[in-house]
Amino acid sequence: MERWNRMVLEKSLMRIWMKSAALRSYVSLDAFVVMPNHVHGIVCLNGGEEGKARLAPTSAGFGRPVRASLGMVVGAFKSASTRRINELRGISGAQLWQRNYFERVIRNDSEMDRVREYIVANPGRWHEDTNNPNATHKHSLKAEIDAIFVGARRALPSSFTGNKPQ
Repeated sequence: MERWNRMVLEKSLMRIWMKSAALRSYVSLDAFVVMPNHVHGIVCLNGGEEGKARLAPTSAGFGRPVRASLGMVVGAFKSASTRRINELRGISGAQLWQRNYFERVIRNDSEMDRVREYIVANPGRWHEDTNNPNATHKHSLKAEIDAIFVGARRALPSSFTGNKPQ
């Protein structure tokens, strides 16, 4: 892909990412980066009570989006960005994203810092990425991710909702 086209696509994805929070009062966003074949981003869901476990809402029924959920935010981002990217490419109906997404709950400030660093540094490691067909060195991305994101899933403390990268 031409560099100009990539820059236009990245800017479009960034605008849609930022609009995700503007449209949803319960969402705040943090670090975000567009990679050649995926994106990384931190989504904070506001409104929960710190220290309280939350059950996954199931009353909406299997396969239906649950309001104010991470799945709803990610699904809306994928839908809006697919429409926009296909529009820019002059095509319609083409699939852009894989079906699911990878998620982890960030438990504390030091983990938040490590995740931010990982996201910001990720473009500089593309030449080593196992998903890069031209990678110069294949390493275990799973081991690297496991080292960053350890521990059980639980509610994100509300103290993280105001943290924004500089």
